[in-house]
Amino acid sequence: MISRLAWLPLFAHLVGCNRDWDAYDPRLGGGGAGAEMGVSSVNSSSGSGGVGGMGGEGGASSSSSAMGGAGGVGGAGGAGGAPQCTIALKDNFDDGMTDPEKWSNYVEAGASIAESEGNLIVTMESGAPGYAVHYSTQPYDISNCGVFVQVLEVPNPTAKAYAAFQVGTGSDNAVEIAFYQGTLYCHKILADNYTDVAFTEYNPTEHAFWRIREQDGTTFWETSPDGQQWKVQASEPNPLPAGEMYVALTGGIDEPAPNPGRARFDNLNILP
Repeated sequence: MISRLAWLPLFAHLVGCNRDWDAYDPRLGGGGAGAEMGVSSVNSSSGSGGVGGMGGEGGASSSSSAMGGAGGVGGAGGAGGAPQCTIALKDNFDDGMTDPEKWSNYVEAGASIAESEGNLIVTMESGAPGYAVHYSTQPYDISNCGVFVQVLEVPNPTAKAYAAFQVGTGSDNAVEIAFYQGTLYCHKILADNYTDVAFTEYNPTEHAFWRIREQDGTTFWETSPDGQQWKVQASEPNPLPAGEMYVALTGGIDEPAPNPGRARFDNLNILP
């Protein structure tokens, strides 16, 4: 279990919380273990609409979901165009330094974080658990807007290590897209309780970009191979108010492991 501090700046030096992977992670508690889960099929906004679940053609508000039998494949999410907007926070991580007007870092022993090689890199150590967080210094209104990031590298899937992209009021109240042991997860985190909204086998090509956006009271978890054509992995009525949301990029390791690898991010709200 990793003990970590909330990354919300106001409380970063005061409030402790626990990220207990065993408590919420279906890969450790049963039910995940390589099975694909059906997700809501709600088309991405803008553009000409997308393809609805079960292969049917959907309009702007197409909505269907399916879940196969034991281990079956659920309904696929829709594909759509660009969001109506992206928030003002943008970074290509090319300058090799943390811009204090945009970002703050929190690092716990067992991991490190730095802008390097033109990317933001979280490196996990093999000998100790730990994590590192790169979080925005101010909140942003994501109402009818979104934020995306390119994910170039994820940790070794054989290690209990993760990479995550969060939007929320703090680490204990957020929505996130996360990689862990070969699976891509869509989570909502409320009062530090994690709920799997959807999960699927991770594909580094198809899941090269991760996006969280809000539209008309609904939160969308989305992925893309190119940052332009998006697939809805999950959608729900907003778990949190969209008006003041911080952005965080994070990675960590839960248990010592040989060669745990690293998380490598690039192009936050910038198309490569």
